[in-house]
Amino acid sequence: MEEYTAIKDHDAVSTLMTVPSIGELTARVLVNQGFRDLEHIEKAGMGGILKIRGMGEKKARDIMDEIRGTSGYTAIVVSEFFCPYCEKIVTISSEICHECGRRYTDGDEWVFLPDGGVIDEPLEALAEMDMKIAEGRDNEGVWYVRGCIQESMGAFESANECYDRVVEMNPHFATIWNTKARLATKMGRLKDATQAYRLAVDHRTMGSEVLYNMYSREKEVESPSQGDGAEEIVEKISQAKKMLSRARSTGFDLTSIKGSLKAAIKAKETGELEKAEECARDVVDHSRMAVLTFKLLEKGRRIMGDEELDTPSREGFKRVEDLVDQGMYREALSLAQELIRKIE
Repeated sequence: MEEYTAIKDHDAVSTLMTVPSIGELTARVLVNQGFRDLEHIEKAGMGGILKIRGMGEKKARDIMDEIRGTSGYTAIVVSEFFCPYCEKIVTISSEICHECGRRYTDGDEWVFLPDGGVIDEPLEALAEMDMKIAEGRDNEGVWYVRGCIQESMGAFESANECYDRVVEMNPHFATIWNTKARLATKMGRLKDATQAYRLAVDHRTMGSEVLYNMYSREKEVESPSQGDGAEEIVEKISQAKKMLSRARSTGFDLTSIKGSLKAAIKAKETGELEKAEECARDVVDHSRMAVLTFKLLEKGRRIMGDEELDTPSREGFKRVEDLVDQGMYREALSLAQELIRKIE
């Protein structure tokens, strides 16, 4: 079934790529959102296309103009990546992002990795990493390389999010804590830099779960008592929105997390800052647990394969999904970790 689906996806991607403005990354993003043919795109129109992550106005307009006004398309191969500043899809041939105006030629010609590796074509490598992520072939190494390239381009916030993904997947990943400390120093976040340098020394003596929990709790749980706390709450709600957006890719029912986010926003508006912080923290924590649980379920299926999965394990995985749907994220993560330990 998975092979059949992959073939169907490949055919759909190839079909969409016959439109000149649709490169492989754009095609993959569209297929992932259910747009498998040109008729579906045309029916959705500009409004439907602009709702998709990565689609800017110029990209969407070019696609619609080409579909409606051109026949006899010729397939082209064009490398694309997500702009690290506005997250819209752009082509390598463009020196600037047509959505936010940032220039890409200002980045380093070569990117030197902390482990001694060198990336001599950063934009091509960034396009390759984004393609792997869109196809679901990402791992900690992919996110790490993506972060290093974005850091070299000066897109520090995006790079930091990539490094956070590395920590989520493997908090023992080589050099990640020194890398995070270096970036935090560049960003003027000395408290974060100190924490990362400390974990760079201590992480070898900690288990992955303990290490990740320590990092995430120190990162997210801070006192709101500085000044009136309003700016800190706005930042926490912003972080909560980003984490919820990331969790949506799991396909889980996130109704309870969405409710917590609404409660955080409402509490901020009414001046209940402590409640707003608590709700925002719940969104971040539960979203991360959902993402981690999803990764563990995928890992379990890769280890044993659907055909070889024994009945207790199948039932266990189904129970994990049920727990997530009930909003019991901590219990779901704990059960998923237990299942992985049994089958590894």
